[in-house]
Formats: sequence, structure tokens, C-alpha cells
Amino acid sequence: MMLPEAAWNVLQKWYGGGPSFPRKVVIHNSIPSVELYPPRISCLLADREGRSVKDSQRSIFVSTAMEVNEVHLKICESFNYISTKDTRLWMRDSDQMIQGKDESSKLVRF
Repeated sequence: MMLPEAAWNVLQKWYGGGPSFPRKVVIHNSIPSVELYPPRISCLLADREGRSVKDSQRSIFVSTAMEVNEVHLKICESFNYISTKDTRLWMRDSDQMIQGKDESSKLVRF
């Protein structure tokens, strides 16, 4: 059952109950939908030669409504970087670096 957060809070206050599974409402092509399965991104650090740094891999959940620059910052923050300066974002299965105009694109585009 899907409810607005305020309704869930009232019902939980009245009756108690199980855990909540909050999800975002995203809008694609002017159509709102609930993001039941948000994308999970695997991230890792790479050295200057592009090799992965041992034990640096982690996963984060994002939203398809996020812009690439927001995802980039969230990844940096997960590694305790406070800025995207001196970092690059690469798409898996691609040799293309996401930069410039792509940074303001919504994640759903990729």
C-alpha cells in the first residue's frame, strides 16, 4: 500500500506496525510515478593510472530524477570528499567520461 508520508505517520501512531519503505515520486515526461526500485551505483576509487584502489568499492542508492552532478557529489561525499574538484565520473561499460553539458542531465538519460 502506498500512502503519503503524513498519512503513514498518523496510521503508525494510531496502530503501530511494521517498518516503512519510503520511496520518492519522480516525474518523467510529465508523468509522476513512484520509484519502487531506486538505482544502486557501485563506486570505487582509482589511482592515477586508473587502477581500482583495493577495498574502496561501495554502493549507494540514487534517484533517476537526480542530475548527474548531484550523483557525482553524492559519490564524492560517500568517500568523504567535500567537492568534485580533481575527480572524474566514468560510466561503466563505456570509455566516455561524463563532463560539461552531461553534468546537468538527469540520470534517467543514461
